[in-house]
Amino acid sequence: MLAQPQDTTGWRIGQPHPPVTLISSRVTPDRPILSVVTPVLNGGAHFASCLRSVRRLADAVPGAIEHVIADGGSDDETFALARRAENDAGSPVSCVLAGPDRGQSHGINRAVAVSRGDWIGWLNADDVYDPRAAALVRAFAVGEHSDVDVVVGRCRFVDRSGRVVFAPVPPRLETAEPLLRPLSRWFAGRCIVQPEALIRRSAFERVGGLDEGNHLAMDHDLWLRLFEAGARFTTIDLPVAEQLVHPGQKTADNIGVAAAILRSCDQHLSHQRGGGFAGVDDELAELRKRLALVSRVLESPRGVAPFSRQAAHAAMQDVVDRITQPSGVTLVVGQIAWDHARSAGWDLSRVARSSPSAVPPGGMDAIVMDCLGGASSGASPG
Repeated sequence: MLAQPQDTTGWRIGQPHPPVTLISSRVTPDRPILSVVTPVLNGGAHFASCLRSVRRLADAVPGAIEHVIADGGSDDETFALARRAENDAGSPVSCVLAGPDRGQSHGINRAVAVSRGDWIGWLNADDVYDPRAAALVRAFAVGEHSDVDVVVGRCRFVDRSGRVVFAPVPPRLETAEPLLRPLSRWFAGRCIVQPEALIRRSAFERVGGLDEGNHLAMDHDLWLRLFEAGARFTTIDLPVAEQLVHPGQKTADNIGVAAAILRSCDQHLSHQRGGGFAGVDDELAELRKRLALVSRVLESPRGVAPFSRQAAHAAMQDVVDRITQPSGVTLVVGQIAWDHARSAGWDLSRVARSSPSAVPPGGMDAIVMDCLGGASSGASPG
């Protein structure tokens, strides 16, 4: 069935958006248990694997899963892959949305708006579901987890060869404290990875969905706002998803991710009455200091441009000398940073040097915060 263009964004955060076109829909009378939403823009390199993983999951739990795809205007093979999947017999793809969006968060919100499941799963184009996630959907079908709003399983980060490079453990959210400690918890592997979490629709809508002005750490912000709204979280030891680590992903921008998480923490604390948790303010102040120091390396009197080599030496030495907890900064880019970290007595077993090609022309160096807490060479998967 080909539906008419419609605006599906009225209830969301922020200013009015361009209208969304519902390109296709195969909505059936039956209500699915889980709606998987996938925002995508030029994701053709990985999108086919994402589609196959949702299809496998749907085949394992017939009739329980729909897949809603929001394409923000791809000009590669992504849109054709979505339409082909939608037309396959037995495909879980129920809706394909197309048209300009205001970023990933808006794409997710508009996909949720046309979905129908009681539970929402958010799977990016470079994520895949683990087949064992079918057990969780079956649990929903028989009424398990009826007393919670967010169920968090396990997600592994894998490289292109399938090697596991990071396997974080989600925190138990009895309080918001684990979300407010980015250095000692979140970036140290005690975090919630977005595809491993399934969210009750009513809770997602109660907080207005994702903040469409947040483009790098919208998931962390969502968990905080859900917690503020009284949502109940539970963690289970079940493999739910895998996230591919590759240089093109947004979360490779570690500095941007750290800054976005800091803003969400500050905003949450500004809403609280009666103070926060002991040590949280100090930890956030340390992160704020590190971001300020790193920004000095990335700036020059002319704006965003490489330092001269002499200036880079001076700035990097200042950064290294003033970071009081070097174990939290585990990825060093460039020879200058490496030399200064070594002379400062840092434990270099926790420091990975990037390849020389990663250093921009002119010899500019930078320290990059690594969300893994134990990096391998190259960009962190965040």
